[in-house]
Amino acid sequence: MATVTTLTIDKLEVQYSLDGLSDVVIQVMATLSGNDTGTTQYFTNIFNIAAPDPGSFVAFEDLTESDVANFVTSTDRYTTLIQYLTAQIEEKKQPPTKGELPLPWDSEEEVEEEDTSEDTEEEDTSEDTEEEDTEEEDTEEE
Repeated sequence: MATVTTLTIDKLEVQYSLDGLSDVVIQVMATLSGNDTGTTQYFTNIFNIAAPDPGSFVAFEDLTESDVANFVTSTDRYTTLIQYLTAQIEEKKQPPTKGELPLPWDSEEEVEEEDTSEDTEEEDTSEDTEEEDTEEEDTEEE
């Protein structure tokens, strides 16, 4: 299955005045995310937006999310990051080629027995301490 990507617009930075235009979007902070059969990856990035053509300029208050998404998807950076995102997901899907295993001579039963005996020893030690404290108190009273 192919990776399904999503672009979420997070913030816009504007130039208040540029070439006679007002509130021109110059940067977009956006989150790119991808999902391929349950394997996901995402990251946030800043995209520099090219200066608009004055003939097709859309006023800031009239911009839609789709307009801004088109600004982002038309950048070279977007294309590069989509490729990177897809590669990261593909890498995460691969089975691991190395890792750590328990020592072959330690069995789970031995480990569990050791854990149990340590707990018992700690309990015994705490009881001994309580008995010693009681004996000391008895000696002081006499």
